[in-house]
Amino acid sequence: MIITAPGVSKKHAAVEIAESINVPLRSILGIGDNLADWQFMELCGYTAAMGNATDDLKELVSARGDKGYVGKSIDKNGILDILNHYAL
Repeated sequence: MIITAPGVSKKHAAVEIAESINVPLRSILGIGDNLADWQFMELCGYTAAMGNATDDLKELVSARGDKGYVGKSIDKNGILDILNHYAL
Protein backbone atom coordinates (compact mmCIF):
# COMPACT_ATOMS: atom_id res chain seq x y z
CA MET A 1 0.00 0.00 0.00
CA ILE A 2 1.15 3.52 -0.77
CA ILE A 3 -0.13 6.31 1.44
CA THR A 4 0.33 9.95 0.43
CA ALA A 5 -1.32 13.26 1.10
CA PRO A 6 -4.26 14.17 -1.17
CA GLY A 7 -3.07 15.41 -4.56
CA VAL A 8 0.45 14.06 -4.08
CA SER A 9 1.73 11.35 -6.40
CA LYS A 10 4.75 10.46 -8.48
CA LYS A 11 2.77 11.66 -11.51
CA HIS A 12 2.18 15.04 -9.89
CA ALA A 13 5.83 15.22 -8.84
CA ALA A 14 7.02 14.46 -12.39
CA VAL A 15 4.89 17.29 -13.78
CA GLU A 16 6.03 19.72 -11.08
CA ILE A 17 9.72 18.86 -11.52
CA ALA A 18 9.53 19.13 -15.32
CA GLU A 19 7.89 22.54 -15.04
CA SER A 20 10.29 23.80 -12.38
CA ILE A 21 13.41 22.86 -14.35
CA ASN A 22 11.80 23.86 -17.66
CA VAL A 23 12.38 20.49 -19.31
CA PRO A 24 9.58 18.95 -21.38
CA LEU A 25 8.31 15.61 -20.13
CA ARG A 26 9.09 14.13 -23.56
CA SER A 27 12.79 14.65 -22.69
CA ILE A 28 12.61 12.92 -19.30
CA LEU A 29 13.46 9.31 -18.47
CA GLY A 30 11.05 7.61 -16.07
CA ILE A 31 12.32 4.48 -14.28
CA GLY A 32 10.17 2.13 -12.25
CA ASP A 33 9.74 -1.35 -10.89
CA ASN A 34 5.99 -1.81 -10.41
CA LEU A 35 2.80 -1.09 -12.28
CA ALA A 36 1.90 1.86 -10.02
CA ASP A 37 4.98 3.66 -11.41
CA TRP A 38 3.41 3.65 -14.88
CA GLN A 39 1.18 6.56 -13.81
CA PHE A 40 4.15 8.90 -14.02
CA MET A 41 6.26 6.94 -16.49
CA GLU A 42 3.65 7.13 -19.24
CA LEU A 43 4.11 10.93 -19.22
CA CYS A 44 7.84 10.61 -19.86
CA GLY A 45 9.37 10.51 -23.31
CA TYR A 46 11.65 7.66 -22.30
CA THR A 47 10.92 4.81 -19.94
CA ALA A 48 12.85 2.00 -18.34
CA ALA A 49 11.94 -0.86 -16.05
CA MET A 50 14.28 -2.56 -13.67
CA GLY A 51 14.97 -6.21 -14.52
CA ASN A 52 13.19 -7.23 -11.33
CA ALA A 53 10.11 -5.14 -12.20
CA THR A 54 6.67 -6.66 -12.53
CA ASP A 55 5.95 -8.36 -15.85
CA ASP A 56 3.08 -5.92 -16.51
CA LEU A 57 5.40 -2.92 -16.28
CA LYS A 58 8.08 -4.57 -18.40
CA GLU A 59 5.49 -5.21 -21.12
CA LEU A 60 4.37 -1.56 -21.12
CA VAL A 61 7.95 -0.33 -21.28
CA SER A 62 8.91 -2.78 -24.03
CA ALA A 63 5.91 -1.67 -26.09
CA ARG A 64 7.47 1.80 -26.38
CA GLY A 65 10.08 0.49 -28.80
CA ASP A 66 13.36 2.40 -28.80
CA LYS A 67 11.98 4.77 -26.14
CA GLY A 68 11.58 1.93 -23.65
CA TYR A 69 14.21 -0.31 -22.11
CA VAL A 70 14.17 -3.14 -19.60
CA GLY A 71 17.44 -3.11 -17.72
CA LYS A 72 19.15 -5.45 -15.35
CA SER A 73 17.79 -6.11 -11.88
CA ILE A 74 18.60 -3.81 -9.00
CA ASP A 75 21.13 -6.28 -7.57
CA LYS A 76 22.97 -6.34 -10.92
CA ASN A 77 23.43 -2.56 -11.15
CA GLY A 78 20.20 -2.07 -13.07
CA ILE A 79 20.20 1.71 -12.71
CA LEU A 80 23.70 1.94 -14.17
CA ASP A 81 22.67 -0.39 -16.99
CA ILE A 82 19.69 1.83 -17.81
CA LEU A 83 21.72 5.03 -17.66
CA ASN A 84 24.39 3.47 -19.90
CA HIS A 85 21.71 2.34 -22.36
CA TYR A 86 20.49 5.91 -22.71
CA ALA A 87 24.09 7.24 -22.69
CA LEU A 88 23.50 9.32 -19.57
